[in-house]
Amino acid sequence: MMRRDGEAISLEEIKNASVALLTRMQMAGLSEVKVAGDQAHYWKVFPSEIFSPSEPSPVKGGVSDDLGDLRKEMEQRDSAYSLGSFWHALNHLSGILSVLAAKDLAGDFDETLDQMDSDVFEVSPSTGTDRGVS
Repeated sequence: MMRRDGEAISLEEIKNASVALLTRMQMAGLSEVKVAGDQAHYWKVFPSEIFSPSEPSPVKGGVSDDLGDLRKEMEQRDSAYSLGSFWHALNHLSGILSVLAAKDLAGDFDETLDQMDSDVFEVSPSTGTDRGVS
């Protein structure tokens, strides 16, 4: 749905971009990402405060909590904690994605990327899948 004062966000485009990104990470040799110690918890702003005109209060998030809640929501589709509560699932997913972004920014994936095959891959914008290109 398009807001009067903004841009519409295509869920299909976000889905394709997500699939393409995660596929590229897998192609780079990442099958899992270890998160431990000081990376297991992070700061974030609660979703209801991200557009606040006043300064929001950061809250502590945790990867274990994020994964646990997402798993529970995917398993219990008919409960109050199902994926039907979009904000809750998206909030936990965004926490996990933020941790992955921080780890990449810190260089945690550099060795894996250096070992990645030198083939060039093209991502199909319509499907989010990678096709090998010589």
